[in-house]
Amino acid sequence: MRPLPDFPVSCASRPSAPGGDLTATGRELLRRFHALPEERLAILRRAGGVALACGRDLFWVGGGVRDLWLGTSELDIDLVVDGALEPFAERLAAMLGAQLRSHPQFLTAEFLAPGGMRVDLAAVRSERYVAPASLPLVSPGTFASDLARRDFTINCLAVPLAPAFGDRLVDNCGGIRDLERRCLRTLHPASFRDDPTRILRGLEFEARLGFSFAPETEREAESAIAEGMLLRLSPARLGEAMRRALGRAESAAGVLRRLRGLNALSAIEPGLARAGDAAARFDAAQGAFRRAAGRPLAGTFRLALLSLALDLDDEPRERLAKRFALPAAERALVVGGPEHIRAAWLALGGEPLASAVHASLALLSDEELAVVAARGEGARAWVERECAELRRFRLRIDGRDLIAAGLPAGPTLGRALAVTLEARLDGRIDAGDELAFALGAAAGEAE
Repeated sequence: MRPLPDFPVSCASRPSAPGGDLTATGRELLRRFHALPEERLAILRRAGGVALACGRDLFWVGGGVRDLWLGTSELDIDLVVDGALEPFAERLAAMLGAQLRSHPQFLTAEFLAPGGMRVDLAAVRSERYVAPASLPLVSPGTFASDLARRDFTINCLAVPLAPAFGDRLVDNCGGIRDLERRCLRTLHPASFRDDPTRILRGLEFEARLGFSFAPETEREAESAIAEGMLLRLSPARLGEAMRRALGRAESAAGVLRRLRGLNALSAIEPGLARAGDAAARFDAAQGAFRRAAGRPLAGTFRLALLSLALDLDDEPRERLAKRFALPAAERALVVGGPEHIRAAWLALGGEPLASAVHASLALLSDEELAVVAARGEGARAWVERECAELRRFRLRIDGRDLIAAGLPAGPTLGRALAVTLEARLDGRIDAGDELAFALGAAAGEAE
């Protein structure tokens, strides 16, 4: 979806109840709703028709409605049904030829619509938290209770799809007011204690969307962090929340900066209190890799992890990997990556041979290369050469040529080819000398 032009927000906003008067912002949101791309509107109309046939009220809620105001393309389709979910969900999925996945214990379901658009469905719910940071107990509720269980006021906006289609904007929580002010406000003071992942979600919204916590919400976040709420999350939930918060290249550094300012990093791992500026390191590495490799770095979360782990000792790195429940590859990056990087920095000192540089960089991941490249212009130039030349260099000969020249098969072949590659990279021999040099290396080993 092309971003729609900004509209004035000078009009004071107030909550708009069903059937109530809309502010200028609310009217513009509805205009943008009816101007959605036809393929998206078609799905919403069909959903409204199915809900009407089932005798259910239906609402489009949450981030998608919020993003109408922001003019972004990530307009989620989150639908809330006032009543039993299953008959509605099954009929809608069948109508669209989609495979429905239901989660009765959470009163939710989802499917991929034609074109790959994800549609999330839920019955109106209430939630109850029996302990801080625990998963909620979900039960049927009312539409008002469903809005009240959400994280921030800007995610409580809704557009009815049935019985009437897009005739008004529901804003029971003051979301329009906070959209206009680019303000993130929780719905109640215990929100971050109930679900501390909301802190991380809010910081990602701040960094990506240009919002700021309301003063009281900032205090609530500081209090929840100081009370150790983040560490009351299971490692799996904390790790997934961090992955989402640090998963976008354009906002990860901003999230890291805010986490440090809120003392959340040291609350997660005390060793991070003495670590360097992970946000600055992330930005520098991301830029250095783009210049060196000629492409953006894909592993944003992996680079964020490495930026956090670089100054930690072995034991804190192990703890950090466990606290985020990292899978094997990411755990290896956090635990072993800093040592690989420091070894590479040593290898690049002075006037190294190309073969020595390649030996130190060849097995590094893109994220490790990015941090190496951020060391300075000399390091960045070597990483650029590694990506553009050294990793792609191939000898003109291979093991078959050596066997044809009389060498027996065996490990000697591989060692001779490796020595020959080093000589070529360092410019000690030309392409035409490869076979003779390799045979001489093999003969020397045999003596």
